[in-house]
Amino acid sequence: MFEQILIVGYGRIAEVLYVPYLQQKKYNIVVCEKNKERHQLIKKSYPEVTITDEIPLPSKRKKCAAINLTPVQMHEEINAMLLEKNWSVFTEKIAAESTCAWNRLIAISKKNNCTIVSAPVSANFEQENQMAHDLSTGAIGDVLEVHCQFIGGGPARRGWISEYRKWMLQSNDAIRVDLAPYLLTPTIKIIGAVENIKWFSNRYHPVYPIRDRKEKLKSVCGTSELGVGNIGESIATFLVAYRPNINDVITRIEIVGTKSTKMYNLAETVNAGSHVYTRVEAGLNLLSECCSNDKTCSLHHQLVSTVIHCLKIDR
Repeated sequence: MFEQILIVGYGRIAEVLYVPYLQQKKYNIVVCEKNKERHQLIKKSYPEVTITDEIPLPSKRKKCAAINLTPVQMHEEINAMLLEKNWSVFTEKIAAESTCAWNRLIAISKKNNCTIVSAPVSANFEQENQMAHDLSTGAIGDVLEVHCQFIGGGPARRGWISEYRKWMLQSNDAIRVDLAPYLLTPTIKIIGAVENIKWFSNRYHPVYPIRDRKEKLKSVCGTSELGVGNIGESIATFLVAYRPNINDVITRIEIVGTKSTKMYNLAETVNAGSHVYTRVEAGLNLLSECCSNDKTCSLHHQLVSTVIHCLKIDR
């Protein structure tokens, strides 16, 4: 697949998920992290990893890929920088702030003969495959309604928020951009394009203490949003919410059909507090496949464009 992996942004998800997996698989790992205070932490945990504070050029002698793990509001800019330096990119959050910006990234990738793919990828292939099977075999019948939920703890899941995560609550559409792609992507891919979607916020803006500081932060986004649209003649709803002190993340899709109603649990599996590496493998597999198959790449790019449009990031 790939020999050298560049990780851009060393936060919690890089520390507990991506770098451990890549090291276990014996990839050549380079971490690009602007915050030099984190360099020592990286070296202590992973002494074999190469660390830089600038995006390097990929090795000409190795098959290389970059994984963008920076905060979501930086993804579009970082993705463009990576593509301009000829990296093929897996971006761990939605890749751009509009469909026009996404098309610009695709154009850069084509110009430089590299590829970009965007999360989310499935964290539960078994349930997604079951949903596709039930629809294709007619077990559900004609689809009448699709109801989706993603409820997670959010950045203030313990009742306070860390300084470095404040950005997650400082945008009107933050909760939608963070959680809704995990529902929209499988729905659009397996059931069909979502149209005419409108989003409604509960407009509740809690105030959270900032950890180890005397300051507090008032959330700009609400704690929940509901998107309502249609898939053809079927009703489609998407509920996303931050619920502090929640024990388990809820990610589910319910399909109501003329023959039966079925519920699919798409939550990521966590074993004894440790994340499994399914989505890391899936992300790299998707990038590898899109690098080698133009049709797969084109279908993926269209899927991402539709998801971005549904999020109403287009302004």
